Amino acid sequence: MTFFQKLLFILIIFLSLWVRFYHYTYFPQRGATSDEYTYSFLGTSLLSQGVPVSWSAFRAYPKRIDLTIDGIYFPIVSPYFDHPPGYALILGSFLLASGQAAFESQQLATIRLMPIILSTLTGILIFFFVKREYRFSVAILSLFLYSTVTIFVMNQRVSVAENQLALLFVFAIYLFSRWKKKLTRRRVVALGVIAGITFLTKIMGLSLLVFLVLLFLWNRVKYQYTCILVITWMFFVGLLFIYAAYYDWQLFWEIQALQSSRDIGPEALQMLLLQPVIVNKVYYDGWYFVGFLALGFLSLNYKKHLLILIPATVYFLFLLSSLSQAGQSGWYMIPMFPFMVIATAIFVIDVLKKKNVAFLIVCFLVGISQIQYFFEPYFGFSSLTYRVLLGLLFLPLILLFLFKKDVWFGRLSFLYFIFFLLTTIVITYRYVHPS
Repeated sequence: MTFFQKLLFILIIFLSLWVRFYHYTYFPQRGATSDEYTYSFLGTSLLSQGVPVSWSAFRAYPKRIDLTIDGIYFPIVSPYFDHPPGYALILGSFLLASGQAAFESQQLATIRLMPIILSTLTGILIFFFVKREYRFSVAILSLFLYSTVTIFVMNQRVSVAENQLALLFVFAIYLFSRWKKKLTRRRVVALGVIAGITFLTKIMGLSLLVFLVLLFLWNRVKYQYTCILVITWMFFVGLLFIYAAYYDWQLFWEIQALQSSRDIGPEALQMLLLQPVIVNKVYYDGWYFVGFLALGFLSLNYKKHLLILIPATVYFLFLLSSLSQAGQSGWYMIPMFPFMVIATAIFVIDVLKKKNVAFLIVCFLVGISQIQYFFEPYFGFSSLTYRVLLGLLFLPLILLFLFKKDVWFGRLSFLYFIFFLLTTIVITYRYVHPS
């Protein structure tokens, strides 16, 4: 990289830390999801007491203790089996080092440091992966979007296992991109270990093994190596079973049966595609919709973009097969965010370079959300304001397109895009989570 490129990379990393840390203990508010305490309780109890203790809403647990901390109620159960302990152990180690072993002493200011660290590392890996597979401009834009888009940043503040899943997904894909032409047994074992750790982070982590196997098959990797990958992963499955058998084998399977009996169906597809969520609130961030559009664009030349499309597709299908049709839980989409931003960067740069009219779609999806989220806090919002701003946003581009002023259309599109990037930073900085 040139000096300017290195400087830009460092500046965006600092920008990412700034927007992630700004009011990170206030928004999303404490209690927006109590799942943050699920992992902190589980990790600290395992490490300090040797027993998995946390809160759960499942009634299958024979014993529970009622615990209220600063107005939030937690039905405490033991041994706890709602989730594997992978992420909890890392978070618990962090909390114990901070002197917050007791449930009552655990503070969001400490708990949320872990997802911010993980998401920052994910952004750095996204940059180096994309730079390797594409070019610097795509890599730096991917990093910028991952670091500043409101729906991404706010979900990255929340201490849930999905932020670790996202890091492990990108890490595995990055290593595969480096090693695919020179795979060895040791490297396959390393990928199997990552897949196993991902499974111990959350059961949905199984998707990493699946998309690695698909990538192995597509690239015609030796079947022997595929077997080694699966066997290595199975070692970690065995560890989870030993963990379950040690504490309560029967209860473990009862909880897994309840987890798999959710009311799933096609409504989940509508929810994921049309209702972007920050933790527990719908938030119509246009970049979210552009992400799905961009993944569709990449599928037109799928052979070139398999390292993005296969992981994104596999994880999304896993979501559809497991996600309840009711309720909003924005963190489930976190492992999709890296692939959405990479696809967006590729798509937007291609559209701008070709002065393609498709930029009007980007302008529409991002612009209509930013009209409200950017202008309303400063100038208020009314039907007239909305109509006037829509006209100012679209009319110049439409006129330039109709009169075939390609050069000016391209220049104005680029200016619009820079404006969208700058307003994205402001919107994320000013974000207030609805109570």
